Amino acid sequence: MEDTEGEGLMPVLRGSDLLADLPLPAGVSEIEVKDWKTVPSSHLRVKDVIDLAKLIRELSQSFDGIVVVQGTDTLEEISYMIDLLYGGSAPVVFTGAMYPPRFIGSDAKRNLFNAIRVASCFDAIGQGALVVMNDEVHSAVEVIKLKSFGVDAFSSLPFGPIGVITPKGVEFRRKLLKREFYETEDLEEKVALVKTCFSMNPDTLDLFISSGYKGIVLEAMGCGNVPPVLVPSIREAIRNGIPVVLSSRCSGSDIVPIYGYEGGSLYLVREGVISAGRLNGLKARIKLMVLLGITRDLEELKERFS
Repeated sequence: MEDTEGEGLMPVLRGSDLLADLPLPAGVSEIEVKDWKTVPSSHLRVKDVIDLAKLIRELSQSFDGIVVVQGTDTLEEISYMIDLLYGGSAPVVFTGAMYPPRFIGSDAKRNLFNAIRVASCFDAIGQGALVVMNDEVHSAVEVIKLKSFGVDAFSSLPFGPIGVITPKGVEFRRKLLKREFYETEDLEEKVALVKTCFSMNPDTLDLFISSGYKGIVLEAMGCGNVPPVLVPSIREAIRNGIPVVLSSRCSGSDIVPIYGYEGGSLYLVREGVISAGRLNGLKARIKLMVLLGITRDLEELKERFS
């Protein structure tokens, strides 16, 4: 991003601009730049990410590692979608900047340099899509953006980053127990995300149901509770074959089906609502979009989310 003639920050920088004056990390002999799109990350659509996944799979056959530079607005969503669609072993490392290159104290070049270091790191092989920001390595499955400004905007609550970057090198401190890969290009874009709140009414939920949406993710209170006024609409959605997935609006928190009252987490699971586990609403929506490209069977969707 650059401020162009007083018009505000605009995405005008090319890959070669970002790499200008950037030294090659130790062990990296060559970097090839591919300018894919120069747009704000908030402008990207599902078809764009499908194209990006194709490009990454193609590049992974010829390169030891891949770095994707994008805006941070949708970084946690797009990196996770790529994680689900990629399936390869060559490291794919996403990065961005909280402050543009010309800002004092910009993190742009530091993040890019560190991302290249991670993409060339042996321990990053087979780790799926990673996100590098602020000297930390995050899994795309866990990373969330907590702040609109600040170099420490990204986190992996509640466990923390899977690795750190120091002057000595890249240090992975843990690994995820499993990876998911879904070979599909038929993603479902009509998946709604509804945040529940105090004293809400079901109008928004009803609108998505009547508008032909194919899936709904509810960001519930606490460990999976919603106002009881939503229950009839939830039942209607499930009755019409629309999967309803439950996530928590609390960052880094699990859905725990223990409350049996109407609208409680256990009550909803018994009604056929699917638990997203620890995935937040944004990532649960991404996963449901991908899974609906494979199956529309509610029981199979429940199994894949579990």
